[in-house]
Amino acid sequence: VTSARTKGFGCTVLFDFGAAKDRNLSGHWLDVPAPVNPHNKTFLLLENMCKVDGAVQLDVNSLTVLAFACLLDGQASADEDLSRGARFNSARRYSESKADVLILVVSEDGPVTMFEQGQPGTRIEKYVRDYEANHAPPKLGDWLNNSPANHS
Repeated sequence: VTSARTKGFGCTVLFDFGAAKDRNLSGHWLDVPAPVNPHNKTFLLLENMCKVDGAVQLDVNSLTVLAFACLLDGQASADEDLSRGARFNSARRYSESKADVLILVVSEDGPVTMFEQGQPGTRIEKYVRDYEANHAPPKLGDWLNNSPANHS
């Protein structure tokens, strides 16, 4: 989120709490999943993957990146907001039928939205403003452990 907002690109991150390796996502799968580790260059790799069109898939259970440039597909619904664009609506569609994913969408020119089961559950505007005021963002593990999907 921080890189996308400060460097001006949009991205989609799929946090997969289920059988992530069994998902049939169209995209570029890594031969060896890359661990998300703040002490090596994995965050730079993750940032660069986020710059490519499509979603980045993270396996929350193993804290690894599995794939990038993934196409998120789903059935169109009456709840779509076509003014929000493909990234926003693709996340909404895909998450609608998946109880074990959380999708974070960073719009190039707008809000940061988190989707759970097709609903935009959280807008993270306050976090973005706090970060831009030079406050530290939450650590990935803390953020994942406090996500709505872990409270069900």
